Amino acid sequence: MVAHGADNAIELTWDEPAAGGIVATSYQAKVSPGDIVVDISAPATQATIAGLLNGKTYEVTLVALNDVGASEVAGPIEATPTNGLDGVVGRLVVQYEDGVASTEAPGVATGSSSVSGIELVPEVDLKQLVLKS
Repeated sequence: MVAHGADNAIELTWDEPAAGGIVATSYQAKVSPGDIVVDISAPATQATIAGLLNGKTYEVTLVALNDVGASEVAGPIEATPTNGLDGVVGRLVVQYEDGVASTEAPGVATGSSSVSGIELVPEVDLKQLVLKS
């Protein structure tokens, strides 16, 4: 099994069980922390587990399943979702007053007098971050 970080996700790939072994009818990936369980139908040998936090390291395990039972557990393997940016990643949510259209352009703020609220939504664990104003 191979696990790679993607944007707010982990991408998994694996080989089918070896010849003479278990014939999988499905697979089950488990991700922790979070106790996330993802059921994957065979014959797939790849899956994307979404809804994860960029910058947080997760452990992933995988088992093959059939009517007889489960294979040995593959893993755990660590993977860290990322959007390719180093450091703390956040998302700024700007709320405009009704009727104001925003313009999207890198580094340009429009309609600043019409902004009714601003919210910083953390995308990673901010326990170590100290904000100063």
